[in-house]
Parts: sequence; C-alpha cells; structure tokens
Amino acid sequence: MGRMDDDTEARWRQIPPENEIPVVLPWAAPLGRTDRAAVALVCAEVHTTGVVLRIVVRTREHDPGRLTYHLPAVLIGVELADGSVAVAESSPGSSLGPQDPSLCLGGGIFGFDGASIGFLLAPLPPPGPLTLHHAWPDGGIPETSVRFDATEAVEAAAGVQVLWDPAPVERRHIDEPRPQPPEGGWFARTMLGE
Repeated sequence: MGRMDDDTEARWRQIPPENEIPVVLPWAAPLGRTDRAAVALVCAEVHTTGVVLRIVVRTREHDPGRLTYHLPAVLIGVELADGSVAVAESSPGSSLGPQDPSLCLGGGIFGFDGASIGFLLAPLPPPGPLTLHHAWPDGGIPETSVRFDATEAVEAAAGVQVLWDPAPVERRHIDEPRPQPPEGGWFARTMLGE
C-alpha cells in the first residue's frame, strides 16, 4: 500500500471499505457464556484493507440488570504470526506505522437483548496463526483465546469485489479509557507488561 494522507489512513483503519463486497470466512467460536449473556465470533469478513471480526452478543431477555457490551468495557485483542499485537480501540493511535496492526470498532447493530459488532483488523494480517483474545469483566466472562489461520484471509482477499473508487471520509477520534485487564492473562501481559 503506498503513502496515504492522514484522512485516508484513518478511513482504512476505522471503517470497512464501503465500496467492497467482502469474502466471508467461516471463522466461528464461542468467546464466553454466563447465565445472563453469551458472546461468539460468528465470521470474518475479508476486505482489501483488513478483516472485520464479526462478534455477536446475546443477553437474557428482559434482564433487569441489563449488561452493556461496548468499548472500553470489553477487551478484544489479536496476536499475529509475526508477533505483533493489537488491542481494540474506538479509533487507532496516531503513532502507528503503515504496517502496524490496529483493531478498531468498525460499527455494529445494537438491540435490547444483543448486538452484532464488527472489529476491523487492519492491515491484512500476515499468513500464519492469528489468535483472538477476548474478556468482558463486567459481563462475568473471563479471558479466552481462539486461534485461526490468517493465511485463509490473505488468500481470500484476492476474491474481494471492489465496486468503485472509495469516497472520502472525515477523520474522527474518540478517547475513552480502557478497563483494567484481568490479572495474569494475555491482556495484562500486552497492555501492562506483566
């Protein structure tokens, strides 16, 4: 990918390309469950600029102590085959290099008893293992990890249908504090250096 201006780089790190029809991979795995909620990865949508990890959340109907699944209350991160890591944010850090991975909230649909949320991993991951880490401390879901083969995503990118040139998008930045990661897990090691 050639040199981009700041607005273009922000767009491809935050928003799945709206001018593309992605290739959908059947990456699916439970990420956690309690008597009040369940979270699962249901698929990966491969774009030319990265991969949207589609996560669904289901909460018990009419739960009076309604749980809220959103950043920064949820921890989601990836570890790639080359050893690089990214932890989900509302918007990417400005100090990222062009090949540094970022994982950003890329939109979703929220209802009373659940949600479908996309997290955009950009750029495309290198071939090899991709480990997804997830924790939802407020929802009572401990840290879990699942592994997929990112080679599938790299190969699938050739099948993405680009419909037309992308339209310009304004850059937005939202700063929100992250929750304290659970002690002794991947998030503690990655975010706190434990």
